[in-house]
Amino acid sequence: MLQNITGKDFRAVFQHLIKTLDPLWPFDTDQRFEEHFVQALRAMRYPYIGQLDLKWLPTPAAMHSWPTLLGMLHWLVELGRAREHYMESRDPTLQDSSLVPDEFDDINHHQALALDHYMLAYEIFLQGKDVFPEEEKIMEERYAKKDEQVITDLERHKEKLKEVQTELEHLEKSLNLLSGADIRKVVKPTLSRVAEMKRAEHADVESERIKVDHELEQLNMECENVEEEVDEVINKATALSEQADELREAAQQEALVSNAEAARLERDLAQARTAAMANGVGVKSRLQALQIAHREQIEKVNRLKDDTVRAIIKSSSDIVTFKEEVSKQLQHLRDFAEAN
Repeated sequence: MLQNITGKDFRAVFQHLIKTLDPLWPFDTDQRFEEHFVQALRAMRYPYIGQLDLKWLPTPAAMHSWPTLLGMLHWLVELGRAREHYMESRDPTLQDSSLVPDEFDDINHHQALALDHYMLAYEIFLQGKDVFPEEEKIMEERYAKKDEQVITDLERHKEKLKEVQTELEHLEKSLNLLSGADIRKVVKPTLSRVAEMKRAEHADVESERIKVDHELEQLNMECENVEEEVDEVINKATALSEQADELREAAQQEALVSNAEAARLERDLAQARTAAMANGVGVKSRLQALQIAHREQIEKVNRLKDDTVRAIIKSSSDIVTFKEEVSKQLQHLRDFAEAN
């Protein structure tokens, strides 16, 4: 439509834009459009109204007139957008009483409430009345609602002021105790005694600390000595265990040798018996000698076994005794540490 706009269409677009900016703008059908055109632009304060020629309005699509008229329409469109943004911004300068919060200090909020009051009162005035009790009551209730929080804060501050005044009176009554002869006779001696008591307590605490530090050093030294003794006993136990292992191995080796010797003697005895049976009584003495040697070897093996068992039992007993002694020492250290 804007590419080849007619005078009628231009008039419709212009009137729509003006109505958007001012819905109450009066377009009188008896008045010429040229007169409405100039009045509306002046009311909207169009800055380039002097560049417009009313002769362009019948044929607005002409090449020499359309760019200027289109710029004017664009200006009205942007002005309408700005108005819409402003109306939706909830700015206090709108002076809309529905946007006034419960508590406010902005002069525009006061003016918005005053404007509503004037409008309601003017409507009553047009009805022939010159007193407005209901409207004034509405205004008073609205400001009373605004002042509720202020009154609450005022009461709270009054209570706090009373407390401060009471405390001030108490301090003023006690002022005499902090001046004159009372300071020399009461306060200073009392402070001196307190300071002396604190110094004595500090000295006692310091002495106790030194004593505890000394006991801790002694305890640490004893712990180190016990640790050395434990290490020494552990080394002895290790040596005893190794010695027991060596004795056990030696006993096993001797037992093997004795068993082998006994087996050899048994074989010799068997051979001797065989030879005795073959040779008769002549070898009886040899047989007896072999029997004696066999019994001695058996007794030697038995003695070796007994010695090995006793050595193992003794080593085990020494290890058990060592473990019990270490446990007693550790328990003693634990009890001493807990007691201190």
